[in-house]
Amino acid sequence: MFRRFFFFLRARKGAAVALWLILAWIIQQTFGSFVADFVADKLRSLTGYSESDLMKLVSDYGFSILLAALVIFLAYKVGQIKPSASADTKNKDATRVRQTIERDVWLFDAICRMYLGKWERISSMGNRRELDVDTRNALYELVARDIRQFAFEGRLPIWGKFAPLALWHRTDSEFWEYHGVDWSSFLLNDPKKLRVTKYMLKHQSTVMSQLMTSRVKVDELCESEYYRAMHFGNDANALRIVVGHGDKFDHIVANQYGVHHTKRLGIKNTGSKRITNCIFYRKYLSFGNDQERVCLTESFSLDSEEVRYVDVALFNETKDLPHANHLIALTLPPGSGGYWDAHLMAPRLPPDRRHVLSFEVTSTDTQSAEAHCEVWIDEAGKLCLDHL
Repeated sequence: MFRRFFFFLRARKGAAVALWLILAWIIQQTFGSFVADFVADKLRSLTGYSESDLMKLVSDYGFSILLAALVIFLAYKVGQIKPSASADTKNKDATRVRQTIERDVWLFDAICRMYLGKWERISSMGNRRELDVDTRNALYELVARDIRQFAFEGRLPIWGKFAPLALWHRTDSEFWEYHGVDWSSFLLNDPKKLRVTKYMLKHQSTVMSQLMTSRVKVDELCESEYYRAMHFGNDANALRIVVGHGDKFDHIVANQYGVHHTKRLGIKNTGSKRITNCIFYRKYLSFGNDQERVCLTESFSLDSEEVRYVDVALFNETKDLPHANHLIALTLPPGSGGYWDAHLMAPRLPPDRRHVLSFEVTSTDTQSAEAHCEVWIDEAGKLCLDHL
C-alpha cells in the first residue's frame, strides 16, 4: 500500500511539492518552538551572536524545511521501486492464461491449420487419391511425429476421451512418450474419428478419441520461431495461372486427320518453396452456362519458379478434309482417353462465337489461383486463347 502511494508521488511531482509544504507547516506548528530555542542556544554558545535576524529565520524555519525535504526524498526513492505487478496486470495475465488453456477446436482442424497456414480444411482430404507422395509424406510427419513432439514438450495441449468414459481429459507430457496420433484415422477426414494409439505398435487399438486442443495455443505455436524453423507451409499466393503465346503454350500435331492445334495454360510456382498436391480445374464454361467443376489433372508438385503446362482446348485447323470435325474440343479429366474418347463426350464448342472459360488451381500448401479466359477461332481459322 505504502509503495503504491510513494509511486503515485513520484508520478505526480505537483502533489509531492504540495505535500512538502504541508509537512513543513505541520512540523513548524508541532516542533517549531522547541527547535527554535534549541538551535538559538547552540548558535549563541558557538558564535556569541544573539537575536540575529538571519539566525532567527534559520532557527524558525530551516529545520522544518530540511526535514520535510528529507521525507519527500525518501518517498521519491521508495517510489522508484516499481510494484511487482498491478492488480490490472494480474487480472489480464489470469484472463490470458484462461484463454490459452480453453478446449475449443478439433485437433484435426488444428493440423490442417498448421499445414496450410490458415484455418481451413485441406480440400483434397476428401479424396485420398488426390494426395501426391510429397503431400502424404509431409502430412504424415506432422500428424504422426510432430504433433506428438509438440504435446510432449507442452507446447500443444490436447484433450480427449478414454473409452468408455465420456469425460474430457487433458493429457500430460508423460502420456505422449508412449502414444501418438494415428495416421490412418487422420485419412478418414472426420475430426471426431481422429484417435490416439500406442506408439509404433503393429496391432493398434484406440486409447483416446475425439481429440481437441486450444485455438489460442495453436496460433501461438504457428507464429513462433520454433515452428517456422520446421519449414511447414509456403508463401501466400504462390500459385499463378499464366496465359501466353509461343511454343510452350501452343502445341501442333499434323497427321492424316488434319492439323490439330492445342492451346495450353501455364501453372507457375512464384514462391520460394516447393508446392505439393497441385490440382487444376475448369470451373466455368459460358456455352450452356456450365458451372460444373471438372478436374483436368492428377495432383502434381512444383519447385520454386517451375511452370507446368496443361492442355485446355484443341481445334482441327484443316479446311480441305471433308470429314474433319471443326468444333472446339475441351480437355477431359485425366484417364478418360483423350479428346475423342468413345465413352465420354468431351465439351465441343461451335467455332462461330467466343467462349468464356474459368480455371482454378489449388494446393494444400498455398492459396488457390484463378484465371478467366476467352477461346475463339479467328478469321484465318486458327485457334486463339487469351485473357478475358
